[in-house]
Amino acid sequence: MMKEYYESLMNTIPCDVCHGARLKDTVLSVKIGTLNIYELTCLSVGEIKEYINNLHLTTKNQFVADQIIKELNTRLQFLI
Repeated sequence: MMKEYYESLMNTIPCDVCHGARLKDTVLSVKIGTLNIYELTCLSVGEIKEYINNLHLTTKNQFVADQIIKELNTRLQFLI
């Protein structure tokens, strides 16, 4: 009974800053390729794996990302 009462007082309005991502704008400003962490996690596991493997990185960024991408691929493959 109380639950219904309180739910009647609530409404769902996405935040103007995060648009429902529930993350700070500073976190959402970090991009992996063209996607932020929220947009990336909205993808399926297979789509994330494909996206990560098709990133176009500079030589310097590729050097830094190689181990991370390798580990991500291992974990994503396990989930698949």
